[in-house]
Amino acid sequence: MALSGYGAFLNTMRSNHAVAPAPDALRPSAGRHPLREYRALARDPALLLALIIATLFVLIAVIYPLGATLAEAASSEGIRVLSDVLRRPVYHRIILNTLVMGLTTAAI
Repeated sequence: MALSGYGAFLNTMRSNHAVAPAPDALRPSAGRHPLREYRALARDPALLLALIIATLFVLIAVIYPLGATLAEAASSEGIRVLSDVLRRPVYHRIILNTLVMGLTTAAI
């Protein structure tokens, strides 16, 4: 018995849009030795270059400024400024408003 209507449509869609198996590079590496992953990376210079550029970008744009800021904050001058800021009620309100806005955004 041939399908008609929606059932025939679904069968057509399934047969026309078959999913090809994922290439080995996209499959999870369960059971593979990690060293093989690095060898595969070394065989693809474009991927290796992209990984190096992305790593350098994260180091320069995120890690370095964060480390410099934390080092400055941990200095004696930074601790003095922080204690002055935390003594003023206006900064308490600013911190509270920032936390409320962040939590509201996260909840939405």
